[in-house]
Amino acid sequence: MREDESRRKVEKPQVFVSVAIEILKAMYGFTAFEDSIKELNSYDDRNFLVSIKGHAGESPSKYILKVHNGVDSQNVAFIEAQNAALQHLASCSLPCPVCCPALDNSFISWVPLPLSSGVLRTHAVRLLSYIPGDLMADQHPSGELISNVGGFLGDLSCALQSFSHRGLVRQHMWDLTCSLQLRDFVGCIPDESRRKMVQDTLNEFELHVLPLAASLRRAVVHNDANDQNILVDFNSHTVVGLLDFGDMLETWQVSEVAIAAAYVMLGPSVSSSSGCEARMHDPVQAASVLIQAYCKVFPLTEIEVSILPTLVMCRLCCSLTLGAFSHQQDPTNAYLLLTQEPGWKVMQVLRSIGSEGLRQNFRKATDL
Repeated sequence: MREDESRRKVEKPQVFVSVAIEILKAMYGFTAFEDSIKELNSYDDRNFLVSIKGHAGESPSKYILKVHNGVDSQNVAFIEAQNAALQHLASCSLPCPVCCPALDNSFISWVPLPLSSGVLRTHAVRLLSYIPGDLMADQHPSGELISNVGGFLGDLSCALQSFSHRGLVRQHMWDLTCSLQLRDFVGCIPDESRRKMVQDTLNEFELHVLPLAASLRRAVVHNDANDQNILVDFNSHTVVGLLDFGDMLETWQVSEVAIAAAYVMLGPSVSSSSGCEARMHDPVQAASVLIQAYCKVFPLTEIEVSILPTLVMCRLCCSLTLGAFSHQQDPTNAYLLLTQEPGWKVMQVLRSIGSEGLRQNFRKATDL
């Protein structure tokens, strides 16, 4: 898995706007121009927001052009699984993008593109429908919005109970079951006290979570419900869409809410257009609100609640550790550092409260 994580940075495709225009024309028959394409943030892939002009008097149609990294492009079953999951969730009336067919009616296209080394690699390409809305990261979320995110994720877990796909049975560094693999990356963290926080959390995972693994429910999960992937309407405090299924897999059911709780603890990084940042003042309260709303829709078991604090900290450790590692590999990508400083501050708070203190808070939220 360490090799895959390294390759994801090396094999991030080199795609300029001019190349994206060529792909749109050749694969989808769309004519686009440089002023109608905007590259979006991405960890490993290349994503472009595309506006296609309609007939006179019609509003432009918008799409997301996704060019997959070299690692995922070699796993066709995984990309097929993402398409199938999006179709399934659409049939359950959950707001997610859907994959659009190419000119040849295929839902995955293939394009040879150079890596940063200049070596050509065949990359998977998909065109996804666009969902209008604001990123949850763009503003300080209200308690009502956080609660509605929890309820939405509960609905997501309910919908995914009836979904499975062979492409989602896979090894992935961002799977909470693989948390001990982070030990191979801890050396990328320069500060000794921060390394110790990660090591202590992983030791706790090994001693108190892994022995319970056989008792934990398994299911397909989105696996990355952070505020960069959740679209909202700030006026109505509602969720209007869920993005980026690139970390999806079959794993422990409790991972879905643990991951969302970890990220809501950070609070949002208000977009640079506002010129400021806002952070949740009480990360534990924010997580408790989300967990409570999730459990009203999709209840957790007592064992799942008991390990929730450790899993929340493991996800923060994963984001912080792999973020540090990935930035070493791709130092020009500022997106990789998005959670670093707020993440370490929250980790300090959580380690000072301790797992038992967090467990008491989460048990109150879940009525267990």
